[in-house]
Amino acid sequence: MTRGPAARTVGITAEAGPPSGGRDATEHAFDQGYWDQIWAGDRAAAMGGARPSPHLVREVAHLPPRSALDAGCGSGAEARWLAERGWTVTGADIAAAALDRAAERAAAAGVTERTRWLQVDLSTWEPDESYDLVTTHYAHPAMPQLDF
Repeated sequence: MTRGPAARTVGITAEAGPPSGGRDATEHAFDQGYWDQIWAGDRAAAMGGARPSPHLVREVAHLPPRSALDAGCGSGAEARWLAERGWTVTGADIAAAALDRAAERAAAAGVTERTRWLQVDLSTWEPDESYDLVTTHYAHPAMPQLDF
């Protein structure tokens, strides 16, 4: 299901944003071009960890499963962990390669039916549903990195 012009589910192409080129190493737009380069490069393997954030585990492990949004989900470690515990999870990210990896890992874990993946720009996306849990561990604001 597509949600507006900037959204996609895995397997549906979305509109590309402007490239991030031309910035110095300390400045990032954290836009689609930036993240597409990251997920296509050498850093993708290091960023695509299989373990969920220990902060999420500590704070959520005792909660009954409901619905969750993992904003800036990357390769989906937190979304997958939640789905393995019965949550119905939407993972949202701007990078198609990250979402493809998330979908593959969810399938390998047997939680495809409890996960969905949306390619969206979180700075402009407005969900058309509510969630019982919203979590983000790796989303970045659009500002120079050293000002963050």
